[in-house]
Amino acid sequence: MPTSRSLPVRVGINNWWISSVKAKMSEYKKAFAGLFSPTARNMRNINMVYSKI
Repeated sequence: MPTSRSLPVRVGINNWWISSVKAKMSEYKKAFAGLFSPTARNMRNINMVYSKI
């Protein structure tokens, strides 16, 4: 049972977490775009082929 005194702290932590996630979203979008781009997929296939040799 959270006390009324810990409620503002929890809200502050939630706001900080949301702002940090929003800041990271653009980085994650770039990473996912690079991950699922055709060139990245081709590089993964090449790496798999080389690892089998």
